[in-house]
Amino acid sequence: MVWTKERAGQGFYVKGQHELLFICIKGSFRPSDDLYIRSVVQAPLEEHSKKPQKFYEIIETLYPNGKYLELFSRNHRNKWTMWGNQ
Repeated sequence: MVWTKERAGQGFYVKGQHELLFICIKGSFRPSDDLYIRSVVQAPLEEHSKKPQKFYEIIETLYPNGKYLELFSRNHRNKWTMWGNQ
């Protein structure tokens, strides 16, 4: 998935105005065909490197009984394992 931002950040050749969300699984965990979730999320910037609330909601909707892990985390969330700091 792609998170498009309102303004560009840092970059070498081009200034990045998006971030990618990778959904990684172990085993076969195909979400329900009834779900219709788009690949592009537009959300405002918050504090540096903080991910939009919408991403957590999407993952919890796709995998309601899953185990959740966030890498490079900046916050805490119930039922999630948060790893790293930035």
